[in-house]
Order: sequence, then structure tokens, then C-alpha cells
Amino acid sequence: MKEKNELEIIKKRLQKAYSMTIREQKKWSKKIKELEVLSVKLEKSTGKHFLDEEGVKLLISANKEISRELSEERWGDGIGKYFEENPEVNELLEACSDIDYAFRIRSFTVLKLKIEKYKEAFKFVEKTYGDTKTLGIRELTPDESKKVDKDLEQIGWL
Repeated sequence: MKEKNELEIIKKRLQKAYSMTIREQKKWSKKIKELEVLSVKLEKSTGKHFLDEEGVKLLISANKEISRELSEERWGDGIGKYFEENPEVNELLEACSDIDYAFRIRSFTVLKLKIEKYKEAFKFVEKTYGDTKTLGIRELTPDESKKVDKDLEQIGWL
């Protein structure tokens, strides 16, 4: 129990250290490293072990959260509706799972390629949603295109 309490104290100290300016962190870097090393020792002694897979999942989750928050901040609440209406875009965000897979098989080449795919997916989402907001239009799905053609035909425009 003592080790868990110590770990909590170290965690709070690290949070405070990480909230300092970069200049302050450089000044205190030796002490920060000591706290980090101590946290590793305490984690191991309390049965907590760092697992690569969990680290990757945390990173992926953070990236998804950042992307959604930035998109919502930039484009408003409509981004959620955009994802609902465009499941193929939402599927692109699953490129995150590919990174997890590449990390688990321990292939640096595959990981690099999957990260590129991941970056492209996020850029695509940002661009396509941005286009729908600025242009007021988006590319129609095949079903939507057929419906529009049918409607235009009925009013004599086709």
C-alpha cells in the first residue's frame, strides 16, 4: 500500500513537472528523469507493467480524440452528423487499428506505411468535411446520385 501512495505522489509531481514551461523543464530535467525512473520502479513493484499494445491503444485513442475535437472546434457540431452520414469516412478512421496491428507484428516497414495511411485518412476527413462546409456540397454516394438523377428527370432537367 505504501508503494501505491508513493506512486500517486510521484504521479502528481510528474504532472506538475510536465505542466512547466519547456525552459523550466530543461532546467529541472535531471530531477524529472529521476521521478520518471522512480515511477517505473514503483509501477513494477505494484504489479503494473507497461505493455506495448496498451501504449499504442492509448496513443490511437488520443489521436482520434484530438482529431474529432479539432474538427468540432473548427467546423462545429456538424462533424458528428457528417460521420454518421458518411460511414465510409468513419471507416477511414479505423486506419488506427492498422497501426496497432503493425506494432504487434513488430515490423518497422509496415508500421511506417500504416502511419502514412493513418495520416492520409485524417487529412482526407478534414479536407472533405471542410469542402462540404465551404462549398455547401459534397460528393454524392451512388444511391444519392441515382435519386437526384431520377428527381431531375421528373422535373425535366435530364
